[in-house]
Amino acid sequence: MFAPLVSLIPIYLLILLGYVAIRSGLIDPAGLPHISRFALYICIPVVVASAVSRVGGTSQFNPQFIAGYALASFLVMLAAALVLRRLFGMGPGAAWVLGLGAGASNSMFLGLPIALILIPDLVDTLIVHVVVTENIFGIPVAVTIADVVARTRRLSTAEAIRDTLRRMAVNPALLGLVAGLICAASGLPLPAPLETTRTLMIAAAPVLALFVVGGTVAGARMTEIGGPVFLVAFGKLVVHPAVVYAVLMILPGVPSELAVGGLIFACVPMLSIYTIFAARHGAERIAASAMGVTTLAGAITVGAVVMLLHG
Repeated sequence: MFAPLVSLIPIYLLILLGYVAIRSGLIDPAGLPHISRFALYICIPVVVASAVSRVGGTSQFNPQFIAGYALASFLVMLAAALVLRRLFGMGPGAAWVLGLGAGASNSMFLGLPIALILIPDLVDTLIVHVVVTENIFGIPVAVTIADVVARTRRLSTAEAIRDTLRRMAVNPALLGLVAGLICAASGLPLPAPLETTRTLMIAAAPVLALFVVGGTVAGARMTEIGGPVFLVAFGKLVVHPAVVYAVLMILPGVPSELAVGGLIFACVPMLSIYTIFAARHGAERIAASAMGVTTLAGAITVGAVVMLLHG
């Protein structure tokens, strides 16, 4: 009965390892961003490129999944932003960027390792679809809206779009997506030494990612515990996966196994650079607290989702 939960133990052991390493002083907290950047900018593009190459390029994309996941995530972000504005009096930019935390997952650092254990046969397909959805539609749209409506930044729509496009041009997941499409189109195999290097980097990526998650929790300063924090956490861990799964199950053309995969990616905590976006609108303390609460509570909610799927 509890076999699915037991299978997740390695995930949380690696997160715990990162937490203990930082809290004990074994690793200087100042070194954690360097580990994170290595995982994000070196390993993750290789993981994404390999997934795209194995899937076979754009011919295997499921546009209904992409549209459904994007729509569901946007609706959750919009609902969270409206509640933060109306109920808690947040500024428009801060409300939108905090709403991003409710509708955007830490897909590469948490979703990927969990999916590797639960649904290994679908990991490549899901990585490709979720990367496209979150990094081309979900995150850029939310960040652009936040920049346009913010009173503090005062960017025009054109300036906000240009700013977002500049960030997308150096987004490591998107760079990996492009590299994978090129490899898939060429059909050329990698030389043996490069193939071995690729395999080692793919194996290292989940370990480094989970270590970084644990270290981030250890260094999180949860100083703003209150209504907005719990709203974002509830939106991310409960509302987002529920809406994603409902939309994907309703849409024609989305296989049930892909809908389940979308649920798994949606039920994990928010993206790791959430606080960076929030800092642009003066909401970094709320974002950091929300990330800490969500990461801790996520151990329970992810387990509950896994048990429900198993049942």
